Amino acid sequence: MADDRDTSRGPGTREFHRLLVAASDPEAQEPADGMRAMSAVAGAELLALADAHGVLPAVLARLRDALGEEQFASAQASAASRWREANALTGMLSRYADRILAGAGGLAVALVKGRAFAEHLYPRKSLRTFTDIDLLAAPSATGPLSEVLSASGFRFADWDHDPVRLEVKWVHAENQALVVEVHTNLVHHPDLRRTISFAHEDLEGEPNSSATHLTIALVHGALHQYERLRQVVDILQGARKLRPGAEEADFERLIARTGARLAAVVGLDLAGRMFAEPRCREIARAMGSVRWAGPGRMLIGPGAALSTMGSARRLHSWRRKAFRALLKK
Repeated sequence: MADDRDTSRGPGTREFHRLLVAASDPEAQEPADGMRAMSAVAGAELLALADAHGVLPAVLARLRDALGEEQFASAQASAASRWREANALTGMLSRYADRILAGAGGLAVALVKGRAFAEHLYPRKSLRTFTDIDLLAAPSATGPLSEVLSASGFRFADWDHDPVRLEVKWVHAENQALVVEVHTNLVHHPDLRRTISFAHEDLEGEPNSSATHLTIALVHGALHQYERLRQVVDILQGARKLRPGAEEADFERLIARTGARLAAVVGLDLAGRMFAEPRCREIARAMGSVRWAGPGRMLIGPGAALSTMGSARRLHSWRRKAFRALLKK
């Protein structure tokens, strides 16, 4: 067994990143090859990186299966505390989301991203924590929705508001950790909205379809240049849920409607490469030839996606900037 001085699987190494990716798969049934040989120190470092990438619950479960009781207790001491805090926040946000959605009944408002992904894409909701409530609303619904949010104890965050971003934040008056983001378009930058746009009308009455969740995961990951592994896992899970036939046809129509074709091909290729998931590759191939897809795949690979939480981030920053420029074309 590796001792505490072993650096062959330390942060920044390919082996360490391979273990992180394998352990972050929500559908994994067994620990990744090599996890049982980790020292407690290396295990703690793996959990810290998993926390930064938003995949701590799955990695924590895999490490628990891999290490002996004493090893695991030492490795996860601080990680378990962070997971409990994240889980508590997720629980509070879920309760407020239920209250807000009940009050917004009949309005053109849909719950998207975090909790929607946890409920519909993951085998257990606890595997996908989130830090805010994301609502996609039609412009006509924002006034009545504001009244619902105020009645639920939230206050408009006027100190953090830029109207061109088509996003408004609301913070709970008694607990500022509770945040609601109201989007009238999931694409915030006006230059990017010239090519990609996802508004409430694009849901076409199907906020919880597999096509909707996968498209939103792909758009969200691309706009953030896959800065967290969790964004790639969302794509992975969305692709696994999308059934061939009618659902895939719905996805194709939604991609065409939102202009997210390049984002979709690059994101599916990235998730397929990182997790060796054939379904990602099947969906990407069915989309046919996509302009700028080749450069996009070269710019956004596993190395760039995994570099964002370490010292190598700056080495790959030009790749993410170049990919963002491609999205504007």
